[in-house]
Amino acid sequence: MPHPPDQGPTPPALPNGHDRPSLPPAMPLTVDDMLMGGLAIDAWLKVSRFGMTIGDDATIFDSIPVELHFAEVQYCFGVRYGNPAIYSRSYDHVTDTRGRYWHEVLRLAREVDPEAAEFPTADVPFVSCRALRDRRGDLLADEGDVLGHSISITGWKFFQRFLRTAQRSGIDIHVGAVRLDLGFEAQSNQKGDWGVLTFSNIQRLK
Repeated sequence: MPHPPDQGPTPPALPNGHDRPSLPPAMPLTVDDMLMGGLAIDAWLKVSRFGMTIGDDATIFDSIPVELHFAEVQYCFGVRYGNPAIYSRSYDHVTDTRGRYWHEVLRLAREVDPEAAEFPTADVPFVSCRALRDRRGDLLADEGDVLGHSISITGWKFFQRFLRTAQRSGIDIHVGAVRLDLGFEAQSNQKGDWGVLTFSNIQRLK
């Protein structure tokens, strides 16, 4: 008598004795899913105690006029631990950018550094309102280019203050847009010196 074709291993039964239920169909990805966790940028904006720089170039800028569309800001939580420092981020407070459960990442961080704690941060796409050139006159970023910047631990309070100032001015910090001047402020403590972004001359665009 012919044997029935091999159907593979039988799915294990649940504790109540019933067959394992089929999984619900996966939901199709949306454009919001695909845009989460990354910015479409032309160059990275960095800040130090001396000023702002574009990409790997060393030319210092004291002030840069930019536009910011609040709906494009990507908020997240970060944690820093170890020496040299290791950084992890979560955009949904469930998993980090490597797919690890966020609570496990925090547990690991605290095993390495008992004082490690998550901190609020954001990836911010600033649109340059003018061409930015290096000391030789070569173009670093053109008008309309997007300058990406990740808010630092110490820079968050300055960004938070900017958001509150804009909100008190009647600007919608969820879907509104502004023009402003980026600047910098030097910071220092016993561990070293650094810089943070400052925000001034805020003008409502929509």
